[in-house]
Parts: sequence; structure tokens; C-alpha cells
Amino acid sequence: MADPEVVATVANNDAPASTWLRRVAGLFRNRDWAGIAIEVAVVTVGVLLAFQIDQWGQNLRQARDERQFLERMWRETADAIEETQWVMTMYGRFRRESVEGYQALEDPARLARLAATPNVGCRVAVMPGLGFNTTSFQELGGSGAIYLISDAGLR
Repeated sequence: MADPEVVATVANNDAPASTWLRRVAGLFRNRDWAGIAIEVAVVTVGVLLAFQIDQWGQNLRQARDERQFLERMWRETADAIEETQWVMTMYGRFRRESVEGYQALEDPARLARLAATPNVGCRVAVMPGLGFNTTSFQELGGSGAIYLISDAGLR
């Protein structure tokens, strides 16, 4: 049979472990698990809400940046249209003067009247060129911020 000393030694070694396990088990049983679950749920909802608010703020910033960029592009395009119309008006006037000059070659009175007009015939030499201003677009492409434009057709 078993030696009484060995049994006592094993019992003494098991006693602290079983007491410790009982104590831990008792602590777990005595916990307010409903309160812990509510606290975890509140923290989780708070974190998710913080992420949602951050995403909302990012969306607002992106929409603001897109609107500012599109307004700049609109102004640049409107300026380019206005400049193009001005240049086309000048080209039309220069063309009319040139055609009138060629037609006046056979009419000395008409040619004299044209010759008395200041700068007639000289303007063709200083006709302005058109340069379309693409600063905003170049800035957008160069910075890699093309993602600002949400509409794929515009992009």
C-alpha cells in the first residue's frame, strides 16, 4: 500500500495548488460579468464612433479640397475662354484690315485712307499667341493628388 509519508507529502503539495485554483475560481464566480460586458461594449462602440467621426472629417476635408480645386480650374478655364475670345476678336479685326488693304490696292483713294489710319497693316506682325493656363491641373498631377477629383470622367 501507499506510504503514509508520501501520501501526506503529495497532499501537502496539492493543497496549495487546489487552494489557489479555488481562490481564482471564486474570484471569477464573484465577478460582475454583466458589468464587464457592458464596459467592453461601451468601449467598442466608442472606438467605432471615433473611427466614424475621423472618416467623416476626412471626407469633409477631401470634399473641400476638391471644391477648391474645381473652382480654381473653373476660374482658369473662364480666363482662358475670355482670352481666346479677345484674341479671336483681334485676329478678326486684323484679318479685315488685311483684306481691306489687299482690296484697296486697286483704289488709290481707299489706299490713302487706309495709309492714314494709325498702325494699319502692322498689327499682323504682333498678333498674340494663345497659351492655355493649366497651372491647377499641372499642380494636381504633379503632386499626385489626382484622387481629389471624385468624378472619374473629370479625372
